[in-house]
Formats: sequence, structure tokens, C-alpha cells
Amino acid sequence: MEIRALKKENRRQVYRRAGVWVADNCDVLFVIWDGDKEKGVGGTAEIVDYARTVQRSLIWIHSETGQIAEEKFEKSLLEAFRRHGAYNDEKLSSGE
Repeated sequence: MEIRALKKENRRQVYRRAGVWVADNCDVLFVIWDGDKEKGVGGTAEIVDYARTVQRSLIWIHSETGQIAEEKFEKSLLEAFRRHGAYNDEKLSSGE
């Protein structure tokens, strides 16, 4: 297996893609963040802004004070509950 070091700008793009993927695929995004403005591509501030744009509910733990804040988007939470309910209602075959 070949391991290559990524250039700094490439790493930031990878961080961005990973953060967007997580925000797109979670029901609630948990972040530990100092609340500072965006400092670059793929940082926590950028991903939090993206999560707000797609109306993802957030649990934010302030990295310096430990204070916990919630931002709920009821529509996305209700949809998440429906998906979980449908999943839990699925019948399993006797072979599973």
C-alpha cells in the first residue's frame, strides 16, 4: 500500500468533503467548536454553516467554556424519526 502525503490545500478539500458527507448523513450534528469565524476550507465553521444551510439540527459544545447549545430544525428531526420508525418496523426474514 502506497501512502502519500497530501498538500495542505488538498487536505483541506478532503476535510471539507468529509464534513459535508457527515452533515448530509447524520440526523443531528455534534460539534466541539470555539465559535470563531471561518479560518479556511474544511474547518468547523464552514461545516457548521453548511449544516445550518441544509437544516441539520446541531448540538454545539463550546470548546473553551463547555457550554452546550442546541439548534433544532424540527422538519429534519421529524423526518429522521420517520426514517428510524420505518427501519425499526421492517420485518426480518427467519434467515437473518
